[in-house]
Amino acid sequence: MTFAFDMTVTLSLVFAIASAGYAFFRTRRADVSKSFEKHDNRLGELEGRLTTLEAEVSLAPGKDEMHKLDLAISEMNGEMKAIGSQLRGTNDLLRTLQTTVARQEEYLLGAKK
Repeated sequence: MTFAFDMTVTLSLVFAIASAGYAFFRTRRADVSKSFEKHDNRLGELEGRLTTLEAEVSLAPGKDEMHKLDLAISEMNGEMKAIGSQLRGTNDLLRTLQTTVARQEEYLLGAKK
């Protein structure tokens, strides 16, 4: 069996294989481009979220500010305790005054009889 070399069949076969290869690589490139575009969009979204997060974190109080705030709250607690003890003393004085006024009222009401 001898193969006769036919140029038209050979060229068409080579052309078909080349076309299939070209189409395969072209579609692969399009798929890769779509994938890159998708990832690029996702990266843009993440960059936006990161920028927002960085802005929020930069506004948050730092270690020094939190320490100052803790000291201020501690000082206010001490002042509140001092005010509480002063109010207890004032309440004692008011009870004594109320008792005195009640006794005077009883005396004056009893003297009119």
